Amino acid sequence: MKKYMKYLMTGTLLTGFSFLFGSCNEDEVPSYGEMALDNNEVFIKIEGENPSAEVNILQGNGNYRVLVKDEGVAVARVEGAKVIFSGIANGETTATVMDWARKSAEVKIKVKEDFDLLLSESDLLIVKGENEGDAVDVSIRSGNGGYSVTTSDANVANAVLMENGRIRVTAGEGIGRAEVKVTDADGMEAVLNVLVANYRFAVAEEESGLGLLQGTEGFIQVMAYNESLDIVSDNEAVAVAELVVDEGTETMADEEAVPMARIKVTPKETGLAHISITDALGMNAVVEVKVVERLSTETKSIFWIPVPVEGYDGDDAAPVIVKVNGGSGDLSISDNKGGCIKGTVNGDEVSLIGNWKACSEDFNNGKNLVYVYISDNKTGDKLEIPVNIVEQPYLSKPTRRYWIKGDNPNGKGLTDIGYDDKKAKNYMRIGDNGLFGPAYNYSVYFEGDWTVGEKTGAELRKQTSGALTNISSLRIDKVEEVDGLIWYWISFIEEGNSWRSYMVGTSE
Repeated sequence: MKKYMKYLMTGTLLTGFSFLFGSCNEDEVPSYGEMALDNNEVFIKIEGENPSAEVNILQGNGNYRVLVKDEGVAVARVEGAKVIFSGIANGETTATVMDWARKSAEVKIKVKEDFDLLLSESDLLIVKGENEGDAVDVSIRSGNGGYSVTTSDANVANAVLMENGRIRVTAGEGIGRAEVKVTDADGMEAVLNVLVANYRFAVAEEESGLGLLQGTEGFIQVMAYNESLDIVSDNEAVAVAELVVDEGTETMADEEAVPMARIKVTPKETGLAHISITDALGMNAVVEVKVVERLSTETKSIFWIPVPVEGYDGDDAAPVIVKVNGGSGDLSISDNKGGCIKGTVNGDEVSLIGNWKACSEDFNNGKNLVYVYISDNKTGDKLEIPVNIVEQPYLSKPTRRYWIKGDNPNGKGLTDIGYDDKKAKNYMRIGDNGLFGPAYNYSVYFEGDWTVGEKTGAELRKQTSGALTNISSLRIDKVEEVDGLIWYWISFIEEGNSWRSYMVGTSE
């Protein structure tokens, strides 16, 4: 029985192998088709945000991929049976499209980036005699190569291509306007507007403008022009203009004569006008004319302008404000003492502060007065305001100093305070150490203590003459201890004065 089963199994296996191998022959071996594309060359023109080209796979074996040789020129991706190429930069490269069976096809890629045709200038002025050979070079900043140039009027200007992307434009025999047209290999164009003139048109007041007072004529100076002038006011209710003097020519050494002209401007009423001046070549300048009232202020004099003291910001340190009426608004500040006073302008207000170190002379109360000048830079109008005193604020830092009627503000090296038994009054005196001891200039006497407040029985003695002057409203305004010294600020009104005199000092 076992023997029978052995033969039966052997026969069955042989029959199975015979069946398997008997079903396979050469005609039934799988075959793989070649890769086929609808285009083996693409051109990508870089324009817009996503420049690209597509190639369809007509025949292949699936599972496609693509390799680009130079991804600095283009990149590619596969979407189904489609290959999409994207341009990166100018150049040429190749891409290989492959399937899973290693069948492939090659695609040539050419990328062209269109550059705008740009020149270094869009307008060019050539003034004869200013450049060697009356020629000026203009650069081609970007473009697509293969450039050519033409000119609309060779009698005015000629143009030729030079090396390194430059165009040389040369003035012709005549003057006037011409267009130089530049064209590149892609047909892009750029136009250079050329103006050739005999003289560089210039008007002296073009930048600064002209300020006029009502009833006062002014003039505009044309420094050079070509052939003729056209003059127009845009607001004749405010100002009118006319050519009053054709000054002919001005000849410089070894140079050609230059035509010049003078234009009279007549103000009519306050306001703003613009005078347009144009020569025969269309070169133009516009001069702003402002007609204003004279400068005025209610501040006829200034008693005190404070000098800033570092660390002190009391009320008496505030700048003096002068309200200015009229004028062009273009103001400047000066004085007759070489910079004693600094001024800033904010609209119609002038802020004045002292610059004591710059004072060139002593001054005070009608003696060697400082004068502040507020000047209109456009019209030449000027205000003159006298100033009695420029000094550090009375209540500022402790320094031995005084200000007495008829004397200059003075800093001194010596003060003394005490009690006069004969007068039964306190006193402060101020001066310097002299050759034979203390030499005091002034002394004040008062009844009362050394605290802040009003005092009575006040007297002022001028030591040099011994004269005793009645004073009123004496008060101690401030008492301060600094570095172990007690300092006193004493002010009072002298007879005939409306302002307060003062002394500042200490006992040592």
